[in-house]
Amino acid sequence: MENTTTMVVPLFSEKTFLLVFAGLLFFALVGAVCLTILFRKDPESIGRLAKTDMFYIITVLVVVFATGVLALQGILDGKAVSAILGGVVGYVLGSIGKRQP
Repeated sequence: MENTTTMVVPLFSEKTFLLVFAGLLFFALVGAVCLTILFRKDPESIGRLAKTDMFYIITVLVVVFATGVLALQGILDGKAVSAILGGVVGYVLGSIGKRQP
């Protein structure tokens, strides 16, 4: 019997992957600084922002993006990707009726 396991070739080299990760980290820090400045100038904006779905949408997008990158790198296999994405979809669809207007 032959071994039929296939090896996944990563999409990015290790150096490119680290550069992409560093770029994303930089943009996250810039966003955090901008939000900090906004909240210090207008403390009431925290309440208005919390009532929107912005944090909800950003969290889902980050999880989906990170799952996609890890799958393309070959770190996650198909079962793990489908479990994570299925959990995200279930969470999103399950919380539709529970959201307060």
